[in-house]
Amino acid sequence: MSLRRITIPVWCATKAEHVNPPEGPAALRRPVRHECCRCGACCRWPGPVRLTEAEIDLLAAAMGLTPEQFTSAYTGLTPDRRGLTLMEQANGACILLEDTGECRVHPVKPQQCRDFPLKWNFPGVEKCCPGILKME
Repeated sequence: MSLRRITIPVWCATKAEHVNPPEGPAALRRPVRHECCRCGACCRWPGPVRLTEAEIDLLAAAMGLTPEQFTSAYTGLTPDRRGLTLMEQANGACILLEDTGECRVHPVKPQQCRDFPLKWNFPGVEKCCPGILKME
C-alpha cells in the first residue's frame, strides 16, 4: 500500500480550548463523519493517551520489547497520577509518531487513538483533520 504524504497545519485550537471548550462539554461529543487518510494530524495534538495493561503488552510486543522496557522508554504518569500515558515529543506529538507521519504501532494502536474522532474529538477538529467530512 502506498501512502501519500499530506502536509497540514499542526494545530487548530489551544490546549486550554480542548480541556475547556468554549461551546461546553457537548462540543466534544458532536457527531462527525470521518474517512482516515493516515496523515498523522491527530497524533500531533498534545494531550494524554491513557494506556491499559493489555495495550502496553500489545504495544511492547509490536515493538519487540518487554512490557517493562516499553513502559520505561515510552510512558509516563497520567496527569491525575492514576495510570500510564504515552510520552509526547517536544512538539506535543505522540512519541510513536515517526518523522514520516506514520504511527509505529498502527495495527495495535491504543483504543483512545482508534476512537478518534468518532467517539471523542475537540472543537475545531475539522480544521486540522482532512478526514473529517462535513455533515450534510
